[in-house]
Amino acid sequence: MFRPWTSIFVARARHRHTWFDIAKRLHGNVVPSAMRPNECCYVQMLACGRDMGPSSASVLLFFDTQRYVFNVPEGFQRFCTEHKVKLSKVNRVFLTKNAPEAAGGLPGALLTMADSGVGAPLWASHGGGISLHGPTGLQKLVGGLRTYVDVKGIGLNVEEFHKERDVTRLVHQDDRLTVEAVLVGGKNTLEIQEQTNGGDGAEPLRKVPKVDGKVHKREQQAIPVTATYICKLAPIPGKFMPEKAKALNIPKGPLYGKLVKGEAIQVDGVTIRPEQVVEPAVPGPTLLIVDCPTIGLVKELAASSSISALKTQQEKEHLMCAIHLAPQEVVNHPTYREWIASFPETVHHIVSNAHACANEVLFPASSKLCGMLNTLHPEFFPELAKDANELESRIPGSTNVTAGQNLMRYHLKPIVKQGIDTADVPSLVPDHCIKDEVKDTFPKSLEVARTAKNKWTCVHDCDAEEVIQNAGRESLEVTFLGTGAAIPSKYRNVTSLYLNLFSGGGMLLDAGEGTLGQMIRCFGRKRAEKILEKLSCIWISHIHADHHAGLINILNTRRRLLGEHCEPILVIGPRPLRRVLDMHSKFLELSILFVDSWSTVDGGEKGNHQNNRSSAYFLESVRKRMKLERLESVPVIHCAHSFGIILQHVDGWKFTFSGDTRPSQLLAQKAANSTLLVHEATFEDALHEEAVQKNHCTTREAVQAGQDARAFRTLLTHFSQRYPKIPVFGESFQSCTSIAFDMMRVNLADVPNLPTILPALKEMFPADCDDEEDAGVASRVLVA
Repeated sequence: MFRPWTSIFVARARHRHTWFDIAKRLHGNVVPSAMRPNECCYVQMLACGRDMGPSSASVLLFFDTQRYVFNVPEGFQRFCTEHKVKLSKVNRVFLTKNAPEAAGGLPGALLTMADSGVGAPLWASHGGGISLHGPTGLQKLVGGLRTYVDVKGIGLNVEEFHKERDVTRLVHQDDRLTVEAVLVGGKNTLEIQEQTNGGDGAEPLRKVPKVDGKVHKREQQAIPVTATYICKLAPIPGKFMPEKAKALNIPKGPLYGKLVKGEAIQVDGVTIRPEQVVEPAVPGPTLLIVDCPTIGLVKELAASSSISALKTQQEKEHLMCAIHLAPQEVVNHPTYREWIASFPETVHHIVSNAHACANEVLFPASSKLCGMLNTLHPEFFPELAKDANELESRIPGSTNVTAGQNLMRYHLKPIVKQGIDTADVPSLVPDHCIKDEVKDTFPKSLEVARTAKNKWTCVHDCDAEEVIQNAGRESLEVTFLGTGAAIPSKYRNVTSLYLNLFSGGGMLLDAGEGTLGQMIRCFGRKRAEKILEKLSCIWISHIHADHHAGLINILNTRRRLLGEHCEPILVIGPRPLRRVLDMHSKFLELSILFVDSWSTVDGGEKGNHQNNRSSAYFLESVRKRMKLERLESVPVIHCAHSFGIILQHVDGWKFTFSGDTRPSQLLAQKAANSTLLVHEATFEDALHEEAVQKNHCTTREAVQAGQDARAFRTLLTHFSQRYPKIPVFGESFQSCTSIAFDMMRVNLADVPNLPTILPALKEMFPADCDDEEDAGVASRVLVA
């Protein structure tokens, strides 16, 4: 005979009168986190790898009922979407520094928060807003986002803290966690070099270009104020001892609860203190998150009294883990090794940087898709680059140092689980396995692809324009670094195209978040750096974030690579973009010359918006360097200050990119007889009303735009993320149309063959319904 559940509870309680049982009954099953000794708590490494560029890793501090995020680098949202990392209880973000390496993904994250439909599955409910914590310069960073992010509407609470001499700042405290910040840096490089090298090897004063192209003398580039965070978990309360309470004649009930909460009580006129019936609280574990961008800052970290206190006899037992976000060249330096060795041997050090995670694939779904496409048509889908790890990814001779792999966890609570957990670390799928899978699963697709290639010679003989044949293979190559709309997804990053003009240099059209990472994944780190160094021009179509949120990281990285010899690069963009660049130039050296897009419109506003003689001369010199007879922006139908672009080369070819737009007669007129027209096709034909509402094109409208312009070939891009792999298209597709994928490379000589790759793609992806979760999230996006 079964007993009622109440009698079972009472019977069990007789044998297990812990403070937790009592607290649960007193608080209605909701126990304050400080009263949860067995609450799960761990730190997890996120979004770190060589193909993320110079970005710092992100760290997730997880509690059962709360999450905290440290750093939001570019690609952070895409990484979390890919690996199903839920951030639904995050309402506090901490930045180690106000630089693209740590905050490059912040604009996209804030825009996602602003859309409640998309924010719900990824970010917290923002009724109380999101708090953003960071060192000096945070207000300027957020100010640079206000042009295109509704910071006030999101309810963003910005909490900036400033550096004071050897003072640790308390930046946050709640019932789970206390966060303190140790601030270093903020000096210029000359001071750092003098401290490190005794004054030798310092760079001389140099002239640095401003946004407007003018130059002014300035000291060496300042090292940004950098925060190292000391995170102390709340003390773990001691157990309630019912046998001692009974011996003191304390009646069961509310008085037990008061004692558990730390309150003294009166029983028969006798005062009973909590420590008489409750075991002493145990200090919670301590976590150290260290960011040290240059070796010159190690002395400041070592001199911090707060960090030194963690090594004392009283505190060393509580410091469980130290996470190091420093670049590998800093970690490998003898001074840094000595500093790590000064910590107690019981501390586990986790190094999380690009080299420590060099062999990891951050976005395996996209990587696998690229491998599948490479098996079909390697001419358009080359293999992704693989860099050799040039630096040692661990500290020689250190047994308590581990490379921080993506999704690795270090458990802080409960005590029995403390330590490293690699169960979620993704495994790498070898390329040959992908190729074997394609051969086994899609034999018909491979046969269709082989059949298409057999016709390529005929295509060249019959249909290819004479200009393509004469130009050869070293005139133009278009690489699609992002082909998705609004937000990054597993298979498509947001918009960016790289035009390789070979001897004429290179040009970047749009730069959505993660463009630099895509470039590294596509070309490899060394070649990507060379591309950045030789870029002649960057053109931005409009102010929506999915088209320019990666620009600052591109410019900052280019400036770092070229150093004092960095010449300004021409940036052509919409008028509001100038305000964004001006704000970021207050704390970053970008080395650019900005030209308003209206100044490149045929018959546009030649005398306004900084189009003075010097910038006009610079624009003309860049045009000639790229061997372009024509570089013209065309106003299109989207938001204010939206443009497409027309490029006409001395070799005779004509390239057009539509940007985001509704069907435009002006664009069709200007794009007449384009050799290649790249046109947005955000929505399928069935969503025409939504396309009209949001000023985008359907697939049919994009194909028609190519026909109206009499373009030789039309290549569609900017697909809604509700179509994860291949968009929905019908009979409207013509023999001169094809679709773009991320990492696709189209050489001018291969442009005639573009339509022939479609049959194999349709055979491989007949109905893309294997990513319903991603498509469902994307369908709620307010497409910009």
